[in-house]
Amino acid sequence: MDRRAQVATIYAAAAVLALLGWREFEFLTDDAYISFRYLSNAMAGRGLVWNPAPFLPVEGYTNFGWIALLGSVWWATGIEPPAAANTISLLLGLATLAITMRLLLRIALPQAKPDTDGTVWHMPIVALALLGVVSNRTYLAWLSSGLETALFNFAVTAWVCLALERRAAPSELRTRFTAWGLGFAAALAALTRPDGWLLVAGSGLLYLQDLSERRSFEETCVDAAPLAFPLLHLLWRRSYYGEWLPNTYYAKHLDAWPESGLRYAASFAIEYAAWIWLLAFAVWLARSRSLSKRAVVVVAVLAGHFGYYTFRVGGDHFEYRVYSHLVPLLFTSFVWMMFQSRFSARTIAASLGIWILLSLPIPWMHHSLTRDLDTREATHVLLEPVAPHLPVPFRWLAEPFDQLQAWLIPHHVGMRHREHATFPLVLARTLPSREEGSAIHWD
Repeated sequence: MDRRAQVATIYAAAAVLALLGWREFEFLTDDAYISFRYLSNAMAGRGLVWNPAPFLPVEGYTNFGWIALLGSVWWATGIEPPAAANTISLLLGLATLAITMRLLLRIALPQAKPDTDGTVWHMPIVALALLGVVSNRTYLAWLSSGLETALFNFAVTAWVCLALERRAAPSELRTRFTAWGLGFAAALAALTRPDGWLLVAGSGLLYLQDLSERRSFEETCVDAAPLAFPLLHLLWRRSYYGEWLPNTYYAKHLDAWPESGLRYAASFAIEYAAWIWLLAFAVWLARSRSLSKRAVVVVAVLAGHFGYYTFRVGGDHFEYRVYSHLVPLLFTSFVWMMFQSRFSARTIAASLGIWILLSLPIPWMHHSLTRDLDTREATHVLLEPVAPHLPVPFRWLAEPFDQLQAWLIPHHVGMRHREHATFPLVLARTLPSREEGSAIHWD
C-alpha cells in the first residue's frame, strides 16, 4: 500500500471512531440555548438581542463567530440551530482531526537500522496518536454540545499548524496562503471566544518575525489583514451594546482561584494519564530544549491560555471544555518531543501505546457508570467514585482522581457530561414548548 493509501486508510478509521464517539456522547447543553435565543430574535428582525426594545441590547453571549455560522446555515437551509449545531460541530471535529494528522505527518521520525527504520514505523505512530485522540472522552464529548467549542478548537489547531508551517514554501502563492490562513485562524478564534485574542496577539508577533526576516512592510500588512476582522467586531460591539467586553465578563470576573484550577488540571492529568506527557516533557527539557522562534510563540500562546484558565479562572464549569483543544496537540507534541529526545521509533510507538492504555480506565469506567442516568435527581452535582469499580492494579490511578472530583464537583467546577446532557432533556419535558412560548406577544 502506498503512502497516500495508508494516510487515507488511517484517517478514515480514525474518523469512523470519532463518529461513533460523537453518537455516544451527543448532547445539547442548556447554555447553548442562549445563543439560539439571540439568533431567533435576529431572524425575527428584532436584532441580535436577548429581549427586544424597549429593553436595551445586552451581549449575553461570547461566541459571535459561532452565532454567525449557525445563523448562516439557518438562513440558507432553514435548519434551526438546535438541529444543525451538533452536525456542524462533528464536521469541525473531523477537520481538526485531519489537521492533527497533517501535523503528525510532518514529524520526520529517526532513520536507523532496517528493523527500526522510521519510514516503517511512521504510519503506525501516526495511527496510534490519532487513536489516542479519538479514544479521548473530552475530545469526543466536545464534538457536540451546541456550544462553540468545536469551532474554537478547529481554529486553534489550524492556527498552530499554519504557525509551524515551513517557511521555505515551494511557491509565493503557498507562502501567501499560509500567512493569510494564520490571520484568518486567529481572527476566527477571537470571534468565536474572547480568549482567541491570545492567538491574535501571537499572530502579531509572528508577522513581526516575518517583517524582521525577509518580507517587506507592505507584504506583511497585506498578510496581517485578516486580523482586522476581530478589531472591527470590537468596534461594532461597542457601538451596538455600549460595552467593550461581553456582559458575562462583568458578571463573572472575580478574584483568581488557583486552588480550584490546580485541582481541575490535576484531575484532567490523572483521568487521561497526561502525566506521561509531563515525563516526556521533562526528558525533552534535559536532552534537547531546542525550539524555533515561531514555535516559542505558539507555546507561549497555548501556555498563556492554559495558565489563565488554571490559575486565574479556576478551571471551567464544564467538563474540561477549556482544555479540549489541547487533546490533539498533546499527542502530537508527545511524538515530536520523543523524536527530539532521540528515542527510536519503536520506543515512541510503545510509549504511545502505554499512554493510551493508561488513559482509558478512568474516563470510560465513569461513563459506563453514569451513561444511563436520565433524571435531574440522579445527575445533579453528579459525583461518581471510580476507584471501587476498577481492578486492583488500576485503583492507584483512580483514588486521587476521586478525591479531586469530590472537591471540584460540589464547587460546580468540571461538572460531568451526563449532568449537562440530562438537564436540557428534563427542561424539555417540564417547560412549555417553543411554539407555545412564541404565541405570547412581546407587548
